[in-house]
Amino acid sequence: MSLSKDVKRGYACFQRMKTDREKNLQQIPEIVPNFLETSVVFPGWTALFFWEIFLFGFFSRCKGREGENMSQSAEQNNRDAKLENRRKKDIRAVRRFVALAVLLFSSIYVLFVYVIGLVVAPNGDMFPRIDQGDMLLFYRLPETLHEHDVIVFTKNDTNYIGRIAACPGDICEVTLEEQVRINGNRILENDIFYATPIYEGYVEYPVVLGDDEYFVLGDKREGAEDSRYFGPVRLSEIHGIVLTVIRRNHI
Repeated sequence: MSLSKDVKRGYACFQRMKTDREKNLQQIPEIVPNFLETSVVFPGWTALFFWEIFLFGFFSRCKGREGENMSQSAEQNNRDAKLENRRKKDIRAVRRFVALAVLLFSSIYVLFVYVIGLVVAPNGDMFPRIDQGDMLLFYRLPETLHEHDVIVFTKNDTNYIGRIAACPGDICEVTLEEQVRINGNRILENDIFYATPIYEGYVEYPVVLGDDEYFVLGDKREGAEDSRYFGPVRLSEIHGIVLTVIRRNHI
């Protein structure tokens, strides 16, 4: 008999707990999710159940925010890395540009100071091939100089353009017949259109050229300032051989 009563009591208790649980579930939307209030309204086990749900949601939200922050941090790191790489590329590009500019400037400097040069014809002594004001390009490093080479040279602190008529060791003479003789032989100058008069009172003929001396004449022989006026030109006074005329004064 006692066992039957205990079973009935247990069943009745279970029914009450079931009823209370259903009532509590109906009251959930009307309850503020506070632990103390929940503990008063609900039985202890129900409050503990919902408190665990609340903690689970809270930590899940924290983990979600932490993951979002980590994602944002990773994106920011990627952006920073891209900016840093771009900055490094820009710096390398600037360095390459500066290096190329320095190399180009150095090459141009060496080229125009030690290899080639530019000069403006100071007068019309080489007319008609070269006129006054023409810009000439000349080569500074010739191995040897020969007759008929057009050279740039300095005499008495003045730049001149002239054509070599005789080389070291030759004997030069300008005759009264306005002819040029080298080593006793008259030279034929089919490309010279002027006679070669003597400048009285300047040079005594014949002229024997030394080892580093050249006899230089202008193509416009009448009135040109050349070796008939100031004598032979030394090798140290010659700057180079004219290569071409790069700009005409009169087109």
